[in-house]
Amino acid sequence: MRIHFTEEAWNSLDKTTDFYLFELDIPAFIVDKIIRELLKKVQLLVENPYLGQKEPFLSHLGKNHRRIFYMNIKIIYRIEEDELYITDFFDSRQNPSKMKS
Repeated sequence: MRIHFTEEAWNSLDKTTDFYLFELDIPAFIVDKIIRELLKKVQLLVENPYLGQKEPFLSHLGKNHRRIFYMNIKIIYRIEEDELYITDFFDSRQNPSKMKS
């Protein structure tokens, strides 16, 4: 299974990183560790793509989005044949209506 990150996913990850660094004032070495752990979670999906639960807030799109968590961050993804698309990194403390598809 191949992994693809959407541009939206990379933008979300950048925004999350900036929020942790500049708004929450979390030290860079801890933010780096958080990002590494998020990417390790993504790698778990290669071997077990159905690990995550279905994402109810995106069910209206009909693309069977799923989610796994690391800390407060949802990794939103969908599966198409042998391809895994990471579509968003979403801080679950936000209003779900802000979730991107």
